[in-house]
Amino acid sequence: MRLSTLKKDLEPFVGVPVEYFKVFRLSNSGESECNCLMEQLSSYEDGERLNVKLGRALRNGEFKVKLYQLLIDSTEVCIIFFACLEKSACH
Repeated sequence: MRLSTLKKDLEPFVGVPVEYFKVFRLSNSGESECNCLMEQLSSYEDGERLNVKLGRALRNGEFKVKLYQLLIDSTEVCIIFFACLEKSACH
């Protein structure tokens, strides 16, 4: 069975179309997204764990980023920011 077939079979249980959930493979080193839909599940070990998470997979040309906004008027954020700067200047 291919990963694409598994996702299609899981679709009614997850409650959203296959485009809006991702399958992750769990290992000792952590979790990695299974994004090759042509991959055969026979390459997986017996008892290997998979996680299903809601969210659309990135398409070609799309990138995932983390964006932070520094608010100068917020004293709390400035204190944390300057504390980080002081630590990095010492090393």
